[in-house]
Formats: sequence, C-alpha cells, structure tokens
Amino acid sequence: MNILTIDTSMEIGSVGLVSDGAVLADHRFEIKRGTTNTVHSFIEDIFKQAGILPASIKLVAVVIGPGSFTGLRVALAAGKGIAHPHSIPIAGVETTHAIAEMVERDGIIVPVIDAKRSQLYVAMFERTGGKLRANDVNRAIDVDKFEELIPSGAILCGSGIRKLADSVLTNYEVCTEDSWYPSIPVIASIALRLFEKKQFMDIENSAPLYCRAPDAKPSSGDNG
Repeated sequence: MNILTIDTSMEIGSVGLVSDGAVLADHRFEIKRGTTNTVHSFIEDIFKQAGILPASIKLVAVVIGPGSFTGLRVALAAGKGIAHPHSIPIAGVETTHAIAEMVERDGIIVPVIDAKRSQLYVAMFERTGGKLRANDVNRAIDVDKFEELIPSGAILCGSGIRKLADSVLTNYEVCTEDSWYPSIPVIASIALRLFEKKQFMDIENSAPLYCRAPDAKPSSGDNG
C-alpha cells in the first residue's frame, strides 16, 4: 500500500513515499521563510524518485498539528491537492503523537513543541510494555509554568526543549535530537492505523489542529 506523508508542522519538515513499511523516496528540509511554498515541488521530486504516479497512492498522511500555523495550512493544502483529484483518503496525524512514537522506552513521555509567544505545545503519553497511550490532550502552556504542569522525571522529546532552561531540564529525562522530529515511517504507521479504523479527514471541510486560536495574524516569518 503506497502512502504519501507530509509534515511541515515544525522547523524541520519532510515528505515521503512509503510502501508496506519501506521508504521508497523521501526529502527532509529545514523550514525557513518561504520554504513552505516549495513543498509541492518536493512532493513532485519524490514521485519522480520513486517512479510512481500520484494515482497509485492509497492514503495521504498529513501531520495536522499542533505546530506552525502556516506550516499546518500548507501541509493540509498540499495533501488535499493530491487526494482530491484521485479520491484518496487523508489521515490526519497529530504532531505530538508522532513525536511520542519516536520514544521506544517505557515511561511518561511528553512531546514539547515551540508555540512561540513564550509558550509550548505539549501532550502527555505513557508507554507501558511497549504500548503507547495518550494521558492528556494537546494544549498550549506558558514556558514558565512547565515545571508546575509537567511531572518531574517525565521523558521529554521535541525541539521545544530548546526553550527550557537547563535548571528545568535537570528534573527530566531529555531525549536526543534524533527523536525530536517524527520519522516518515512513524507518520505512515500512525496513518495506516487510522486508515484501518476508517478515521479519515473530510477533504472539503477539514482544518489543521490548533491548540489556540491565531488571535493575532502572524508575520510571514512567524511559525506560531
């Protein structure tokens, strides 16, 4: 089964083509001002690399948030652009879930994403016996409230860790950077599970997952 993955939710993005768990083609890129405008060309490139046509895709996996307001809109628009003409279902993958899946050891796992404006997007998961389950919903919290809201000893992952002071991080287990961004196989795996449950997005009316309203229009360089 061919799956197209699209993730522009954070400062490192990716697009990929996965078939039966194997990555056929992929492209990872740093997202700077204007980079999101080239996502469509990256998608065209990976189709050329894999030697397949968009019509052969059976599922589009889009990372829908929380994350960059602009990035989330771009990813979903790109996903719809591929899915709609070929009547391909779209699975919306939560950013925090995908990051948490990158941590394979047991414990309380807290993905941390930079939300700008002195805030972080977080959620809480627990892995027991290798099985991951959500303990909390996605939410935006103030950086200075982190220790108050997140239990000591939790496993932290995600690039939002950079916004936390070293004195705060000493109370937690901090993952290495290779688990800060979701891999293409992990995104595809979560999307496949959603597909099997027939949990698809409405192509016409679906929207990204925002943890807070964009109450002020971000500038072209604002990721949050």
